[in-house]
Amino acid sequence: MKTWRRGDGLALATLAWTLFWCGDVVTAWRSAPYDRLGWVAAVGWVALVVMAGAKSARSAGLWVAAALLVSCAGVAGELNVAQHAGLALAGAAWAGGGWRGLIVVLLATGWMPALGWATRGFGAEVVGGLRVSAGLASAALAWREGRRA
Repeated sequence: MKTWRRGDGLALATLAWTLFWCGDVVTAWRSAPYDRLGWVAAVGWVALVVMAGAKSARSAGLWVAAALLVSCAGVAGELNVAQHAGLALAGAAWAGGGWRGLIVVLLATGWMPALGWATRGFGAEVVGGLRVSAGLASAALAWREGRRA
C-alpha cells in the first residue's frame, strides 16, 4: 500500500475546496443541450487524476497554489469558468504537475460547460463528440498510467 506523499493533505483539501464550488456543473450536464455528455468526460478525467496521482512521487505545490488562487478568484467574482479551472488545476496538482498536469488541465476542458459555450456553433452532436473523445482519451491515459511500473 502506498504511503502518503509530501503535500497530500493540502492537495486533497484543495481538491475538496474546488470541487465544492463546482456543484453547478452537474446541473449544466442535466439541462444544457451542449453539456449533456460532460459527465462522460468527467468520469474519464477523474480516473486519469486518480491513476496519475497514484503514480507520481508527490503533489505539485505550485499547481496547488495556482488552483487556490484561480478558485478563490472565481468564488469572489462569481465566475463559474474560473471555479472550474481551479478544479482542473487542483487535479493537475494531485497528478504531480509537469507534463502530466498540462494533460490533465487540457482534458478537463472536456467536462467544463465552457466547452459547450465556445463550440456551440458546431452543433450539439459535435460538442457531444468532443466530450466523449475527451473522456475516452482520459480513460486511455488512466489505463496507461495504471499499467506503468
